[in-house]
Amino acid sequence: MNPHTLNEFRHAIYGCFQRASDALFNTVDALLTEDRAHSFPELSLSPLFKRKWSSLYEAFEDGRIDEQQLKQVFNAFLPPPEAEMPMWVGVDTSGIARLGSVTSADRSAQPVHDLRECDKPVTYGWQFSTLVALPETPSSWTYILDQHRVSTETTPAQVAFAQLSQIAISRSEPIIAVLDRGYDSTWLWCHCSTLPLSGTLVRLKGNRCFYRMAPAHTGKRGAPRKDGAKLQPDDLSMHGVPSGYRLCQDAKGRAIDVCSAFQPRARVSPGQTGVVVGKASFADSRPIRALESHRGHCSQSPGAGTRPSCSRASPVGKQTA
Repeated sequence: MNPHTLNEFRHAIYGCFQRASDALFNTVDALLTEDRAHSFPELSLSPLFKRKWSSLYEAFEDGRIDEQQLKQVFNAFLPPPEAEMPMWVGVDTSGIARLGSVTSADRSAQPVHDLRECDKPVTYGWQFSTLVALPETPSSWTYILDQHRVSTETTPAQVAFAQLSQIAISRSEPIIAVLDRGYDSTWLWCHCSTLPLSGTLVRLKGNRCFYRMAPAHTGKRGAPRKDGAKLQPDDLSMHGVPSGYRLCQDAKGRAIDVCSAFQPRARVSPGQTGVVVGKASFADSRPIRALESHRGHCSQSPGAGTRPSCSRASPVGKQTA
């Protein structure tokens, strides 16, 4: 990064602090450099924290941050995408475990992953939903655009939709949102269809079921069919002939066969409400499955009514346009 750009960014961040600005700014520098500190006295030993350790309490108790101005700073310093190229954004939640903080307000139960043997793989703490701009070159560094704590009165899907709603109206370039399978939600799909986004790509759960559009009424006695053939993305035998596919290559030159099925539906329980929002419906979604060749080639070339047979499948996704 250009040193002048970094200096301007730091000055803009400092301008978002409305009270106890110096203490807050020193605390930010200390947190960025002392990632192993476990207490306020340890954090205050950072060379970048030029105050006494008691100033940390001042920063967190008396400090005030203009959140809207901070979001504007993040957007202003975001590198613009190439001409006529969409901006890719990602949303995900991360938890901070605070099992011993029994007096902390609004803690929620969170799953603990990668446990070998445990009867109750849960802990207690806070969840945070983070919206980032994905860099063009894959990297551990990214550009944060927004972050909110997921309270016990909301869900990660509701917070993600609120964040996507704000970024959709604040940016002029087309935006494509990418979400993990934790956001495989009927409610979120329909609401994202109402946003001015170029697309929303969601990783599907393995047991997610779709149904093709119902066939025309045959004229026979009885009620007409409400759903068509079953389509379970994880079961290739149910896919049939795809509605569309494209054979392409990834950044490493490996062949990728992208198959899609148009106009699916998801079955909804009779008591579920809020599924259809405005003009959004399940006909706006498109399940996509990407098959990746292990050695960079497929067993046959795509022709009319055929699809390449590849050796390894990547996770299933769903796109709403």
